[in-house]
Amino acid sequence: MHLAARPPSAAFAPRAAGPARTLHRPRLSLRASKGFGSNSNSSSPSKPPAPPAKSDGDGGGKRAAAAPRRQTTPDPEVQRAATLLLTALVAETDLSKRAKIAADNVDWIDGVFFAVADAYVKIARSEEAKGGGGGGDVVAGLEAAVRCALDAKQATLRPEIRLLNQLLDAPSLEARRAVLEAGGGAGASLLRAQASRAYLQSLLETFERDVAGQAAAAQSRGGGGGQETPAVAALKRAIEETRAIVMAAAAAAAA
Repeated sequence: MHLAARPPSAAFAPRAAGPARTLHRPRLSLRASKGFGSNSNSSSPSKPPAPPAKSDGDGGGKRAAAAPRRQTTPDPEVQRAATLLLTALVAETDLSKRAKIAADNVDWIDGVFFAVADAYVKIARSEEAKGGGGGGDVVAGLEAAVRCALDAKQATLRPEIRLLNQLLDAPSLEARRAVLEAGGGAGASLLRAQASRAYLQSLLETFERDVAGQAAAAQSRGGGGGQETPAVAALKRAIEETRAIVMAAAAAAAA
C-alpha cells in the first residue's frame, strides 16, 4: 500500500529537506499481524485499532524541543498512516527488520506519530492498571516500537538537536557532562563552535517556553491551585543543568 507522498515534518527540523517519501508498507500483513492486546498464540486476525480522534500534534515529550509546536488537527489519513506504522513496528519482533521499517518510513515519524503512540501507551497502561491480561507486554511492545522510531528519526536530525535530546534525557548533571565526553568527546567538540552553541540556546529557550506553557495549562485545568508536578520539575531541572553546561562550554571557548 502506498499513501500519497508527504514531505518531512518541520517539527523535527531535519538537516536537509530531501525528496518526499511515500509510506512503505512492511512485508507483512497488518490484518494478520498480532494486535496490540491480542494473545500471541491466537490465530484470529487482528485489525489495527482506529486512530485517536484528536491530537495536539506534539507527542514527542522532550523531543518536541527541536522546534516550536504546531497546534493543528492532523488529517485523518495522516493519523491512519501513523497507526499503521505503529502497528507494523509493534508486530515486527526482529530488531533489524523493525529498524528498517522505521528507516523506510522516517518521514512519517513526526509529532502526529508520537501523539498516536502516546495515546495507545496511555490506553495500554490504563488496561494494565485494571488488571487486563497482557497489559504489561503491550506497554513494553509499544515503548520498544516508539524507541525504534525515535532512533530512526534522530538519525535525520541536526547534530545539535541530537545532542540536546541526549543532554535532556540524561538522569543527572554528572550524566549530562558524560554525554559531552561520549564518542571521543563529540558533544564537547560540537559546543566549541559558537554557531552550534547559539542554536542550542535557542532550542532550550523554545523548550523552556513549551514546558512553562504546558505547566500553566495543567494548573489551569486543575483549578490553578495545584503544585508543580514531579515531571515538570524534572524537566525544568534538566533545562537549567543543560543551559549551565552550554554556558560553561561558551566560557571555555572564550578563555
